[in-house]
Amino acid sequence: MTQEKSQERPLVTFALFAYNQEQYIREAIEGALAQTYEPLEIILSDDCSTDRTFEIMKEMAAHYDGPHELRVRRNERNYGLIDHVNVVITEASADIVVLAAGDDISRPERTTLIAKKFGEQPFCQLVHSSVLEIDQSGRTLGVRFPPVSEKLDDLQKASISTGIYIGATGAIRKSLNAFFGKINEKDTYEDLIFGFRAALLNGIFYIEKPLVTYRKNIGISSGSNRKFGSRKEKRVAAHSHRIATLRQRRSDVVKTKNLNLKKVIRVIDSEIKIAECRKIYHENFWYFIICFFEKGFFSQIKALSSETKYLLGLIK
Repeated sequence: MTQEKSQERPLVTFALFAYNQEQYIREAIEGALAQTYEPLEIILSDDCSTDRTFEIMKEMAAHYDGPHELRVRRNERNYGLIDHVNVVITEASADIVVLAAGDDISRPERTTLIAKKFGEQPFCQLVHSSVLEIDQSGRTLGVRFPPVSEKLDDLQKASISTGIYIGATGAIRKSLNAFFGKINEKDTYEDLIFGFRAALLNGIFYIEKPLVTYRKNIGISSGSNRKFGSRKEKRVAAHSHRIATLRQRRSDVVKTKNLNLKKVIRVIDSEIKIAECRKIYHENFWYFIICFFEKGFFSQIKALSSETKYLLGLIK
């Protein structure tokens, strides 16, 4: 690439996050190194894995002689997903940060198409796409589309949604985090927060093409990889995650200082009460009964109905 062309295109950071993914990390890194976009900074970041993930990262970096700037880093201890994301985004040199997981494979044209979309849409804060799903063995399952493909206009609905885009496909501007700050709630997933933040700024854009080969039910945030001893513990953990997500979203709404979003805050507050009641239902049923007077009748009835349906296998 000539110097003139390089100056026409902004630097982009491709950040690959990994934790105990030695079985898949090699393919993920190959996908990162194969990106056609220039100029590109690639950060291979390991969250203090206990397997050979970091060693494979270092080996592949040592043998790389391509055009991209390549950095390998490792957390001194296991930070967990949210703090890992917070740290790496802070360290990224570029304003546009493409996020990738250590068990997925990015298509070579992924960064090029993402950078093009950001360039076409000056108010864009987040770009995402569909994925080609594969199973653990690599068998193709088909194309999966995100919950939201176009701009998200209903902020009340978005505020309590359980999914906005497929996290493995996301790319954000660092300025999105500069506006809202780092994610403070640790028991959530970055896509549930970044998607809502971008929606608050009316800045979500979609590329109608699978730019990531996505391993179903394998990633760090996959329910199959979260270990719980009992059905009860699993349910309590799910509601704790829900509460953390809603609290972070509420905090982000407040930071916009938009008085027109008071209804969104009320919707979130109501949903938090329901989630707290559903959690208490499994932690201490008798206290759940007492909470009729503390949390409100509607929240208790809603929680009782939902958890009874869950126990009967009618909902997940």
